[in-house]
Amino acid sequence: MVNNRAELARRYDLSRARVTQILMLLQLAPEIQEHILNMPKSTGRFPFSERRLRPLTMFNDHH
Repeated sequence: MVNNRAELARRYDLSRARVTQILMLLQLAPEIQEHILNMPKSTGRFPFSERRLRPLTMFNDHH
């Protein structure tokens, strides 16, 4: 358990900004999260990056 994002960043050697970016993915609509989690495993590169998903976190009407 961590108390805040700064502590999480230190624990995993990330910047606080990067931790925030990753945590923002939790704001994706449940349907999008489910789709991502159920994508077939690939031996190559991931089909899209976290950076490309960021704009989707701005649509927060699933709450």
